[in-house]
Amino acid sequence: VACVLRHPALALGSRARLAKLMWAAWRNRHRFDWYRPELVAPIDTESLRTWGDRVVGQDAVDWLLSPPTAAFFFGDAHETPWWYAAALAWAAATGRSRVQVPQGGMGAVPQALARYLDVRLGTTVQRVDVEPDGVVLLRTETGAGRATLEAERVILATPAPVTLSLLPDPEGILGIEEAAFLRSTRYTCNLTTAVAYDRQLESRAYGVHVPLASACALAAIGWEHVKDPGRVPPGNGLGVLMPTHRFSVQRWDAPDQEICAALSAEVQRFYPGGRAKPLFSRVRRWPHAMPVLYPGWSRAHARALAADKAAGRRVFTCGDYWLGPTTEQALVSGLRAALAVLRSLGRAGTLTDELALVS
Repeated sequence: VACVLRHPALALGSRARLAKLMWAAWRNRHRFDWYRPELVAPIDTESLRTWGDRVVGQDAVDWLLSPPTAAFFFGDAHETPWWYAAALAWAAATGRSRVQVPQGGMGAVPQALARYLDVRLGTTVQRVDVEPDGVVLLRTETGAGRATLEAERVILATPAPVTLSLLPDPEGILGIEEAAFLRSTRYTCNLTTAVAYDRQLESRAYGVHVPLASACALAAIGWEHVKDPGRVPPGNGLGVLMPTHRFSVQRWDAPDQEICAALSAEVQRFYPGGRAKPLFSRVRRWPHAMPVLYPGWSRAHARALAADKAAGRRVFTCGDYWLGPTTEQALVSGLRAALAVLRSLGRAGTLTDELALVS
């Protein structure tokens, strides 16, 4: 707390008004559950920009509240709900983690899929149809040609726009409210660029947030050699450079070398004395990088959850757009989709099971 209050960009008045943020967080603490965002629907009325500028000050929003809530997910304070900052502040004050990493790390998820399921690589699903008798047909395409797979139930773990493109009748298959929720989902895009360096620019922080107010092309930097030294040869550095949504839109079709040069130059702004030389880089164009938790998003989410589910449901959806922009929240949405499948088959799958899976 003392470090926050000493932030050089904060005016004295803004530092004092941060108490109002903590008061709002305490007053709404019972609504903050990273796995049940629908609980905040009654207070999801304003953006962080509008609420924060009025209550705590523009400088506090720009330099303190926006980086972890908006810039880190490549968005801005106008498209971030104010409650997200309050929830983060409450989590920091109480020492409660936002998410839980699965035992064994995130690599445990694909390992489990490969162990227990028939995983098919190099296969593109072109369309998902539900026949009158309830059989689900997946029209697929591989290097060997087209094929049709039959299934009793299907979970689409794809970004919302991709899910909608696969279904010939989203409203008929998913229901009106769920289809509307998917149609309302927006994403930021990102030109995530991994750069290998001949030396290490950073030795302490494995993650750096960059305030949008700094007018920098970068939103965040992940220093992988700090996170896991075994990922690089001794003495070398590895940075994952994540630009802003605006930069990504403007440079989407630019050559990889141009993107890397622009982002590497921005890194030097934060490490002006560093003399690390980029050895090579890789650009990953990520069209559906992060779902935008726009103001009012939790209300749309609550309506989708409350809608009556068709008894003969055959297709289910999951993804980070159902809970929030983290891998762990996407995983929990997958667990819930699996439980919904079990319930549709008349098998186990209660709230108790769900809570056990999450914990």
